[in-house]
Amino acid sequence: MGSSGTLCFFAEKEIRRLMRIFYCAMFLICFGTATVLGDETKIEFFHALTDKPLEFKYRKDQQLTEAVEGFYVSGKNPYSGDAAALADGLKVYKKLCQACHLKDGKGRIGPNLTDDKWLRQRTNTDIGRFEIIYGGGAGAMQPFGRRIDQDDILKVMAYIDTFRTKQ
Repeated sequence: MGSSGTLCFFAEKEIRRLMRIFYCAMFLICFGTATVLGDETKIEFFHALTDKPLEFKYRKDQQLTEAVEGFYVSGKNPYSGDAAALADGLKVYKKLCQACHLKDGKGRIGPNLTDDKWLRQRTNTDIGRFEIIYGGGAGAMQPFGRRIDQDDILKVMAYIDTFRTKQ
């Protein structure tokens, strides 16, 4: 094999290597933040401060509701606008959130929940708010996943959203 044959062999080998890298990169871009579950894709949640995958290690004995399972796939709060869920969310808010965020959500120790000025861009999504409430955030924001079920987190999120719609 002459030098041009050797060169072609190495060029083909390099092209194959680059194509494998390309396909792996495309796979990660398309599926890197999701895990396939049967016919559905489950969103991967991240800790608000460390940006590492959020482990659902708190309250492992809780029953995950259909609403929570749906949220894992859609990333949209199924309780938004649901009157019964808003009433339940208000109860949770009064018990666990009001001391830091005040009755009207304007904030004291915790940040203002009535405007759209978020410290982190992801916080402006249902997924981001769930991550903070479940896993904790900066300052005094403890991980409430230790204290309440994920279904109640979705309900209090739905209630908190009403602060911005009242404006």
